[in-house]
Amino acid sequence: MSYEFGRHYEVWPCPFCRQETINVTRFPKCVIVKRSKTASLPGSKGFHVNRDVCVITSGCAKCGRPFEGIEKKLKEEGLI
Repeated sequence: MSYEFGRHYEVWPCPFCRQETINVTRFPKCVIVKRSKTASLPGSKGFHVNRDVCVITSGCAKCGRPFEGIEKKLKEEGLI
């Protein structure tokens, strides 16, 4: 069983010029619940949590930076 709430489209500021022009698709964290039945543990449950995933979908229209450079800068700053 998986609980996933879809994707969110957001506009973030560019890390270089600080104008809000970067389009980001964010997938919120997902919780996967697993159930298993064995002779020793008849009702055991386990779960796995995936972290948030952010995908940069455009570069900056104001300063002209490509999305690869913006993604690298955001990873250095720890935002994605």
